[in-house]
This record gives sequence, C-alpha cells and structure tokens, in this order.
Amino acid sequence: MRNNPKYSDSVNAMNGCLLFFLKLLGLTMGTLLLIAIAPYVGILLLGWWIIAWILGLIFPGKEFFPIKKLFSK
Repeated sequence: MRNNPKYSDSVNAMNGCLLFFLKLLGLTMGTLLLIAIAPYVGILLLGWWIIAWILGLIFPGKEFFPIKKLFSK
C-alpha cells in the first residue's frame, strides 16, 4: 500500500500493518479450509471410484472413472 499524503507516517504504517495481517489471516483461513475439506473430497472420490469399479464389472469396456482422460490433457 502506498503512503497517503493526507495521513501521518504512523497512520500509514498502521494501515500497512493492518492490511498485511488481514491478508495473512485470509491465507491462513483459506489454507485451513482446504485442509478441512480435503478428507471429504477424498472420501467422495473413493466412493465414486468404488461405484465406477462395480459399474465397470457390470458393463465391461466402458470407463466410468475417467482418470486417463483427465491426465491425458
């Protein structure tokens, strides 16, 4: 953040410090949110993989879990 000439240096420093800690708080909360959601995403992917495996046994030759398509791009 650039210094605003109509405020004193101490106010500009306080604003810069406040913005830094707000950004740090946002990054921390975002990281914690990803860590908190990751197990649920993993469980959903595992559940879908099991369902796709069963569907692959019922309908051979079809791909219900398109992992090859995702990694080939």
